[in-house]
Parts: sequence; C-alpha cells; structure tokens
Amino acid sequence: MKSLETALNVLKVFIEADNDLSVNEVVELVDLKKSHVSKILSTLRNAGMVEQNSATRRYSVGVEAFELGTRYIVRSQQARDALPLMRQLANANGHSATLSVLRCTHVLHIMAVEGPHYIDGRWRVGSRLPIHGTSAGKVLLAWLPEAQRQELLDTLDLRPLTEKTITRRDRLEAVLADIRKSGCSVTRGESAPGLAALAVPVFDAKNEVPLALGVVLPETLFETEDLDQLREQLFEASRTLSLKLGAQDFPFGAGGAPSK
Repeated sequence: MKSLETALNVLKVFIEADNDLSVNEVVELVDLKKSHVSKILSTLRNAGMVEQNSATRRYSVGVEAFELGTRYIVRSQQARDALPLMRQLANANGHSATLSVLRCTHVLHIMAVEGPHYIDGRWRVGSRLPIHGTSAGKVLLAWLPEAQRQELLDTLDLRPLTEKTITRRDRLEAVLADIRKSGCSVTRGESAPGLAALAVPVFDAKNEVPLALGVVLPETLFETEDLDQLREQLFEASRTLSLKLGAQDFPFGAGGAPSK
C-alpha cells in the first residue's frame, strides 16, 4: 500500500503542472530519490497514465488518466442533471455555462457548455484556479460553514491574478458577506483580463453548497448585458438543479427570498 500511495503522489504532481515535467522536476516536488521516481514514471507510462516526449524525455498526463477522469462526469448524477440546464443557459443568453467544485484552495471547473459568445479564458474544464479570483470560487467559499471558511481563509495566498484581483482579506470577506445576501457573485477581469463571470450556489439535501453554477462572458459585453436577467436565468437553473439534489427550496430569485 505504501508503494501505491507513493506512486499516486507522483501522479498527482501533474494536476498542477502547466507544462511537461522532467524527472528532476518531479523529484523536487515529491522529495524522493531520482531512481525511485524514474521507476514509478516508467510504470505509469507503461500503464498510459503519463506520456513521455521522445525528444525532450519530459512527462505529461496520459490519455488513460484522462479517460479515468471522464468517468467521474459520466457516472455523476449531478453532472447528468446539470448538463441540460447548462445547455439551456447557453442557448438563452449566448454565454458559456460552467459547473464548479471546491478542491482545497482552488476551484475546479468540472463541466462547461460553450455559448455563441465563447471567450477563450482560464475557465476550461479541468482548470484549477485560486478561489479568490473567480466568481464560482467565491460562491463556494461564501457558503462554507463559518469555522471552515475562516480556516481556509487563513491558508489562502491572496496573490493577484490580474490588477483587479481582490488581495485584501477584509475586502474579500466583505464581498463574501454580500454574496451570501444576494445569492450571486460577479467578477470582472479578476481571474483573466477581458473575462467577466457570474455564479450562484447549488444547494443539496443538507442545505450545503457542493457546486457553483455560472456563466462566463467577454468583459466587453458586460456593460450591455441585462445582469438582472442573467442572474434570474442562473437562479432558475440552479433552483431546478438544487431541487434535483434534494434541496427543500432555493432562496434566491423570483421563486424565493434571500435567507436571513
């Protein structure tokens, strides 16, 4: 079991890798002997979990790892329930719809449906972005239990992703309080220049928020959009998804009142 755990730790370093990794770079990340890492990477390569560039000898995620990851979406009832609602959102407003979850100090985009106004940003499926710079991340952070939220805030590196990213904790906490009251998070150019987004919570049977449903749009269209209409479209889709997940009600939008 120890060997399996070690191999999994080696494989996990590719989650945050933006580029291919050399053996030495993997060694630095996992603090193991080079010979040990080389053997593990060779085994993972033979299993298709990583691939090695024949010219550079550097490693990247393999197609078998991708196929394994896709099984989460294929077998997830949440994903199956969300997909038609996300398609309706994209068709209704022309913008791309996203579904996100919280992973440690990052938000992970697990599904997306591109709309006609698609903009190539940093929100692609599989992208992991710092919580404080995204609308989805702020929604998920806002609905964490108080003690858990404060503990997570203590560990966050509020570094700027752009010049518009919130980097002060007191300001971030004020924004989170506003999100809990309004039910919607709005960002403009905080995660990537030229990118705007709205996100709302998805509640489950425990009245917790495991998912954030959002739309991403070019910031150039932000001023001309009817934001109230976009919010209501998100609220309606999230209400439907929340009820499917067992929530008793959805407290925002035309069908509900904000919780106290």
